[in-house]
Amino acid sequence: MVAVILGTLAALVGPRVSDAATGGMAAPLEHNLNMLRTAVLRYRAEHDGVSPGHPDNDPRMRPSESLFIEQLARFTDESGATAGERDGQFRFGPYLDVLPVEPVTGSRRVRFVEPGFAVSDLLIGAGGWVVDPATGAVRADAPGQDLWGRPYTDY
Repeated sequence: MVAVILGTLAALVGPRVSDAATGGMAAPLEHNLNMLRTAVLRYRAEHDGVSPGHPDNDPRMRPSESLFIEQLARFTDESGATAGERDGQFRFGPYLDVLPVEPVTGSRRVRFVEPGFAVSDLLIGAGGWVVDPATGAVRADAPGQDLWGRPYTDY
């Protein structure tokens, strides 16, 4: 009888504890999103409205994940070239010490929205971050939802 009661309790409580564990990622997700969004906004403000990731700060050039990370984590000049130390030429940044992790999946992957598409077109719950280089918008591509039922991709 005791085993039946414990089994029933485990069946009822187990899924709620599991949901709470994944649904409880709202605070770290919001924190990391705010940190990344602020870094992108600051970079854009100091580089004539161009988002990080573009070679030579040319918005016609396709952005790359590695350059995006490098331009946020190192000192930059007006053209987006990077250096390890600040000097008269490399006077901007760094904006982050390290690219924050998307906490639901643990990914630091960055994907970029292509012209003609919206950020929401890339939100499939694959993990990491989605950036619209035209606007600087950053969203988490995190699967699941918070404790109130709001999808993490809506943050």
